[in-house]
Amino acid sequence: LLQLEPGEAALWCSSDPIEPAAPNTDPWEILPVRNVRVTMIEDQTELLSKQYSELPNQNFAEENPRFGGVIRYEFSVATTKTAKELKLHQVGETARLWINGIPCGAVTMTPFVFGIEHAWCEGENNLIIEVAVNQAYSRRDRFSTNAVLPPMGLFGDIQIR
Repeated sequence: LLQLEPGEAALWCSSDPIEPAAPNTDPWEILPVRNVRVTMIEDQTELLSKQYSELPNQNFAEENPRFGGVIRYEFSVATTKTAKELKLHQVGETARLWINGIPCGAVTMTPFVFGIEHAWCEGENNLIIEVAVNQAYSRRDRFSTNAVLPPMGLFGDIQIR
């Protein structure tokens, strides 16, 4: 099993034909997310920490137009199901995931899907999702002042299968 750190890449060269793995056709199920702690961190300083009863579906750029750090979502989910994948509906800009303290990787583009089989367990699962926002929010120059930027944060449902 090859494990890469964020930003690393690997190239596999072989004359042997590789058969692609069969796609997972199990249906996605919405994860019931409750009691979410959202923390905004910039330059290793906690700027805002707030508790929500459910996953906030809001663009944090509206309240913090010059924020250029990480938005951390922390919550626990109790389940009787096993899961192999977790999908985030929409992320503004990149996301990293930890389940029960185990890193599950980073995603930078759609589909925002993580392999979680190694970390997910039946029972209580503690999730941390960190969304790194577009740095153009905090570092605007005269060329990017009117640039249309993606929303900041997580949007839509979190699903597992």
